[in-house]
Amino acid sequence: MDKEDNQTMILAAGVGSRLDPLTSQIPKPLCPILGRPVMEHIIRLCKKHGFTEFAANTHVMKEKIESHFKDIKSNLGVTLNLVYEKELTGVAGGIRTCKQYLTDDVILIMMGDALTDVDLTRLYEAHIKSDFSVTVGIKQVQDTSQYGVVVADEKRKIISFQEKPKPEDALSNWANTGIYFFDRKIIDEIPLIEERQK
Repeated sequence: MDKEDNQTMILAAGVGSRLDPLTSQIPKPLCPILGRPVMEHIIRLCKKHGFTEFAANTHVMKEKIESHFKDIKSNLGVTLNLVYEKELTGVAGGIRTCKQYLTDDVILIMMGDALTDVDLTRLYEAHIKSDFSVTVGIKQVQDTSQYGVVVADEKRKIISFQEKPKPEDALSNWANTGIYFFDRKIIDEIPLIEERQK
């Protein structure tokens, strides 16, 4: 399967309370790292690996995100659809909000604050070769209290998550990086808000 132009969903609606007071002035996706917003770093990384179509949900200070990317979108050479999430709707809410733009066979999902140099091509290829509908990027860490922890069986199938457990309570030391590959059928199973409320 050719991943050229495959779609990426960036979860960019977070409040960023842990970065306050910085995030009282700018939204978390625009927090600068080496003079460039973190979300721009993400887009550039994705483009380097052949992902050039983007959707992102916005919420906090959406106008600032819209203004920034309106000015530089053409320079980046990507398609970027920003979708305002007026009310945050919980688990998978951002994906639900951008569902109309997520139509490829495989969708890359990334957190809007994921500053990384991960090899997305390698992770994509591992997903395609697997029998799984979802692939989660994970990384070994020493201090599990700072991360969501992934617990998997001997076949690498995830059986549970722990949210920031103390090291002595952690069932693994593999952290969820906030980088995922979803098969389209998983996106299709996420109900629209109206369906979810029935």
